Amino acid sequence: MVYIYHSPVGNIYVKCDSSSLVALTFNRLTDDDEVPSPILSKVIEWLDCYFAKKTKEIDFSIKLEVSSFQKEVLDVIKDIPFGQTITYSDIAKRLGVKCCYQAIGQALKHNPILLIYPCHRVVSKNIKKRYSYNAGEDKKKWLLHFEGVE
Repeated sequence: MVYIYHSPVGNIYVKCDSSSLVALTFNRLTDDDEVPSPILSKVIEWLDCYFAKKTKEIDFSIKLEVSSFQKEVLDVIKDIPFGQTITYSDIAKRLGVKCCYQAIGQALKHNPILLIYPCHRVVSKNIKKRYSYNAGEDKKKWLLHFEGVE
């Protein structure tokens, strides 16, 4: 089922199957299942806490349907604390690879679970391209400002 969460930064589309969160995005999603998911209330509670700047453990299942490389990248960014950022080169170092910033960028561009896997906290060292974000530069800037990143 797809639920539209009305956040301060715009609509967030939440897609759950019968047991897991499968998408959390600013991009409109299609709804192919009208059956309410039992975990939806937990996802909404997590979003409410995020936008209230409160910490909430994730107490629901997440189904990531991504490549193994994308999973490695997402595993690195999931632990970036609220209000902090890292760079693409930081991710490359943690993965033990060199010069694959574009591949890392593509992995983040196709992140199906925004905020929980906080790709908005990944910035470029290049000031001119610092705020590249699939959901839009304005949303990334808003989220970083909301989290207290200058």
